[in-house]
Amino acid sequence: QLSRRLEDFHSIKISGTGNGKAPEYLLRELSCQILSKNQKHIKKRKAKKDGIKFQLSNIYLKNDALFFELEITNQTNLGYEVEGFHWWIDDKKQYKATNVQEYQIKPEYRHYKIEYIPAKTKLREVFVLPKLTIPDKRILKIEMLEKALGNTGRKLSLEVKNNDILEAPTF
Repeated sequence: QLSRRLEDFHSIKISGTGNGKAPEYLLRELSCQILSKNQKHIKKRKAKKDGIKFQLSNIYLKNDALFFELEITNQTNLGYEVEGFHWWIDDKKQYKATNVQEYQIKPEYRHYKIEYIPAKTKLREVFVLPKLTIPDKRILKIEMLEKALGNTGRKLSLEVKNNDILEAPTF
């Protein structure tokens, strides 16, 4: 006969698999918990262009994973086709004759995998990244690109500072 106390189950590690990545069902469940809340912790991390508003609402930390909650608002009468999201660590200031070192980051999980934002709507999305800190004089850039003819689509980008990540609450 096997018996266990329920108190033993409250500290399940998010990196339950051997390779450091959490199982997708766990990331999906945690993302749903984030989206069920309607709180905004981060105030000034937003971009607005041609009727599209791209905003970082929250950053949460769960063991060794960072959960970024993004909010996208389409205030125009045209739908917005999302080509993709790009994440990278970049220099804060770029000087004229210097080399630029960018480090691209691949999210481990996207909750809704948004590809289209209808007119006059607001959507929320959660991205999961491995834990990271940003060195001095560098920032994390999040960029959202629009599918369009040629290279003419709207491009919005956010800058996240190291303090935003260090002050991320756990849930």
